[in-house]
Parts: sequence; C-alpha cells; structure tokens
Amino acid sequence: MYSQPRWLTDMADLREDILALRCESPAESGGKASHSDERTFIPHQSLFHLLTEERILAAVNSIDEEYLEWHQKQNTVGWIMQRGRLLFGILVVVRHAELISIFTKHTLSDEKLPLAESVLNHLAPSIAKVFFDKQWEFTAPQLARDVLHRVLDPKSRMPFVHNELIAQGNFGNIYKIAVHPHHQAVPLLPEGPVIYSPTFPRLFT
Repeated sequence: MYSQPRWLTDMADLREDILALRCESPAESGGKASHSDERTFIPHQSLFHLLTEERILAAVNSIDEEYLEWHQKQNTVGWIMQRGRLLFGILVVVRHAELISIFTKHTLSDEKLPLAESVLNHLAPSIAKVFFDKQWEFTAPQLARDVLHRVLDPKSRMPFVHNELIAQGNFGNIYKIAVHPHHQAVPLLPEGPVIYSPTFPRLFT
C-alpha cells in the first residue's frame, strides 16, 4: 500500500496554516461580480509572521535529501528568510516545497514575482500551471498614497476589505474602497490597525 513520504506529511500542517491566512476581497457592490476564488489573497505580514525561521528550518529539514542535500539546507533557510518567503509559501501550498532549490539556483526571489508562465515552464514544467495560478494569491500589491499610476496584471488580486461602486461615468467608475492594513504604505498614519479608505476613480475591472 502506498504511503506518502514523511516529509510530505510533515509539510501538511504548515500548508494548512498558510491557507488559513487567506482573506477574501469583497465583490464589488453594484459592480461586476467575480468568482470568490479570484478574490482571495494572503496578507504579506501575516505570512511573514507565520513563516518564522524556526518553522522554515523545520520545513526545509523535512525535505528528502533526494531533492535538497543536507549541506544545502542551512543556506536555503537563510535565503528563504531574506528573499523567498512568498516563493516558499507558494511551493508549500502547491505541495512542491522540495523544488525550492530550482528557484534559489536561478536567483528567483520574491522580488521577481509574479513569474511568467513561460519562465515556469522552462524551470519547473511539472508545476508550471499550478504555481502560475496560485502565485496571484500571494502577490497582492502594496498600495501607497503617492503612486499616481500603476499598471497591474489583470490577474492581480486587490487587497480590498471593502469595495463599493458609488458612481459611474463616461471616463471611468468611482469606487470607495478600504485596503487591508498589511498592503498599504501610507505616510503619517497613527500607529495601530488603521484602514486607509480612499475614494478614487478605478479604471480597471
């Protein structure tokens, strides 16, 4: 009878803890509806707080040496802590954390996300599709008051906790939104879990 390798079983609890962090951006009030799976996102700070050095070390040490040799593991933990917690989180969720060495080898850090499907097909064809689809949940953008124009991929998940259509016009729609506090970089706000709730024209759908 087939049984999963021990390291896959050990990774299951971490996977469930990551998935428990998911938030669902509300559907547009009065606007075009979208499937709930297309609105979930994982707040960055919540993920970083979860993926402590201790948990990353335990997860990496549980990977079979067929995929990651023992002498590579400590350096891999350091790389994940400094440059790859989003990447590692995605790999854990898609059940292929053993492939982390592919990304470290090609220096594909969190800063490179989201990765094009063509890049993934070249590096890790066996998980290219599932990684490409899942990465959007981990790459909700940081929003700042001083950014006037930004082009986002249509697949981007917006880190909204409130999303209300309040006016429509010939040149765009007006939405009132509230941004998750982990995804805003707004200067001069008081300390604490303050939600920045701007009202502005949003020209994407």
